[in-house]
Amino acid sequence: KEEKEREGERERRFFNMARQWWKEYLQIRPEHSARTLKIFARTEADVVVPVFWFVQPMEAGRALKSAGQAARFVSLIEYERVAVLGNAGTSEV
Repeated sequence: KEEKEREGERERRFFNMARQWWKEYLQIRPEHSARTLKIFARTEADVVVPVFWFVQPMEAGRALKSAGQAARFVSLIEYERVAVLGNAGTSEV
């Protein structure tokens, strides 16, 4: 029971910090409000969680020997910009 309470408290603190961060982010530049940025998502069980909850570390082994090689690898991943309906900007896919 205590662990659930601690976890609930951590989640509340995170949501409050995220809310504060979002307010500050929007105040930096007016065009930030037109950006599509998701910091929360719903699980299959319809629970709202931070998007990083879905990210799992990958074991690269010896494939990438440095952060520079990792950055080069990521830069090679293709993406395309597509217009988003109902939004003033574009989205990357």
